[in-house]
Amino acid sequence: MQAVSNVYNGNSISETEKAHEFTNLKSGYNYISTKDINFDATIDYNNGLKIPFIRKDFKIAPKNTPLLCIEGGSAGRKLGFLTEDVCFGNKLCAFVSPFSKWIYYYLQSDNFQNYFKFNRNGLIGGVSINKLKKALIPVPPLAEQKRIVKKIEELFGVIDEQVKRLEATHAALVSYRQSVLTDCLRKAAGVSTTLGKTVKPRRERVTFNGTNGNMIFIGMDCIESNALKPHKTDLLRNTKSTCFIFHKDDVLYGRMRSYLNKVFKAETNGAASAEFIVFPPTKDILPDYLKYLLHQQDFVSFATRNASGDRPRVKFEEDLAPFPFTLPSLPEQKAIVKKIENAFAFADKAQAAITGALEQAKQLKQSILKRAFEGKLVPQDPNDKPVDLTQIKKDKHK
Repeated sequence: MQAVSNVYNGNSISETEKAHEFTNLKSGYNYISTKDINFDATIDYNNGLKIPFIRKDFKIAPKNTPLLCIEGGSAGRKLGFLTEDVCFGNKLCAFVSPFSKWIYYYLQSDNFQNYFKFNRNGLIGGVSINKLKKALIPVPPLAEQKRIVKKIEELFGVIDEQVKRLEATHAALVSYRQSVLTDCLRKAAGVSTTLGKTVKPRRERVTFNGTNGNMIFIGMDCIESNALKPHKTDLLRNTKSTCFIFHKDDVLYGRMRSYLNKVFKAETNGAASAEFIVFPPTKDILPDYLKYLLHQQDFVSFATRNASGDRPRVKFEEDLAPFPFTLPSLPEQKAIVKKIENAFAFADKAQAAITGALEQAKQLKQSILKRAFEGKLVPQDPNDKPVDLTQIKKDKHK
């Protein structure tokens, strides 16, 4: 990689510096950090942070440069292609090259992704700049690169249109679920109460001690936004953090970024990230009823309004306990849960089909990239001029 590109990361800025030196400036380079790159490869440039043009101590990533997250939970997964010159954070890596689009698509390929995963290290799961420089990349003639990139973008465009339709259907299913919850829960008859009077969190803590490593662990990344069950689990040995113990039928609520609406009822015992609030069963409310209560939009909006901090979180006593709701009798709760689950059964089948189709789209893209970087996507032309790596090296050092 270092033979065909300049590979470097950006500058870190403290929260104090952001607030006092770089916020709400009228001119300067937009400053991009990991949070500004979205998983769909779009970039949020206007985040309120700018670096004055006169600051020569900040590195610049020029327009038409791939920018990859190389550290933290999004490492290797967040990637964007710049449409303007920017300054950028130290957890992002720029690949400045005359072959920028070629590199951009290679960074998405299984070949590079496998290399990246193999070389991740440390508690924050990063890959060093030196390792990235040593990554191997095929370099066909520039003319062939352009033909391949054009074909990739043509095929990806067709796939992306289908993905947009699938995502629109997914969003409609989310709205449908919320309308079911609203209809069932708002009409419930019973006693007026608050969440704090009905449930109390379980705060039993656990850390990996060498003997409990096989305990199931569920982190915030194990459950997707608006989901009601995890899509994966991990083991306690793979986390260094202090966790909360949960038991079968406990209800777990993701307290960070409440708008993501991560709630589920535990199907077994295990340990959860401290970013979850664990609610054990009580005599007054069924676990499934509590799960749906915390999942409905009224509660999501209430929690989101009360959240605070740079990565907004809620605390139970201060932020969630005052939530008012109507608590029906246990037989009525059971009937409401049954009505909700009957209505959700349709949405679950549709969601399963959408999830399968989206996975097929990812696999199809990888198949296209595999053929591209094996030289099988477009015809080769023997008249194409090979890339002169010696000249590129000279240009890099000008």
